[in-house]
Amino acid sequence: MIARSASQRDADHGRHNVYRVSYAALNNRDPPAHGEAKLTSYRGVFVRRYSNGQIYNVQVATPQGNSSTVSLFDYHAREIEPPIDRLPDAEEYFAERTKP
Repeated sequence: MIARSASQRDADHGRHNVYRVSYAALNNRDPPAHGEAKLTSYRGVFVRRYSNGQIYNVQVATPQGNSSTVSLFDYHAREIEPPIDRLPDAEEYFAERTKP
């Protein structure tokens, strides 16, 4: 067996590939049917991005006003609405809220 560095092993295993995990694999059940209750009552509020434009987390809130920050992966896995591409950036969100 040839000794390999950790970076070579990671490259062989697709470290840079994006993996998609199904809802069923995460939750051991089928996804909710149309009209069935969602996994969470949270709704997306705004996204936070790195300077290169990549989203690194999403601010979410419940109708009761509880808020939290979730990763992009968790946002998709929990099927939180609205779709990520319809959420404003944090700067846009706060600029709109501070308008007189």
